[in-house]
Amino acid sequence: MIYGSNKVQFNKRYLPMIKMSRKGFTLVEVLASTLILAIIAIAIIFALNFSQQMVQSNSNKDAYAAEVQTAADAIMCYVNGGSTTASEIRDVSKVGGEYIYIDASSGYDSTENKIQFKIVPPGAPTGDLYLYKITVRIYYSFTNDRKSLELVCFAHEGW
Repeated sequence: MIYGSNKVQFNKRYLPMIKMSRKGFTLVEVLASTLILAIIAIAIIFALNFSQQMVQSNSNKDAYAAEVQTAADAIMCYVNGGSTTASEIRDVSKVGGEYIYIDASSGYDSTENKIQFKIVPPGAPTGDLYLYKITVRIYYSFTNDRKSLELVCFAHEGW
């Protein structure tokens, strides 16, 4: 420092030597690594979202499959109890003036959201020699396209 004036001046000779370090990252490197990290984060978010949608879809399918299984068990019980025609089973399943199970002997209706079933007696061309063939189907929709679940089982009258 030079004394005797109002200005403080530094003499470069007395300053410690500061080395200019080349350590660190350039702005381009930081931007590139941030971009790569953002792309990875977006990919992970989309993968988690897709995974959640698949879990939800499979959960709904499982619920419909359980409903079809329950209906097939009930219809097999009706057959075991002696109700062996589709109209008898349909009538027995009537609750509150509404049919729970719909006879689909003339074909399945994909616009119907209720349980539909067909029953083929023993000895029929598409049936078994001794057992009733019961086909249970339900149509459902999560989006615009209709899907169905079907279960085929066999029952014997009086068992």
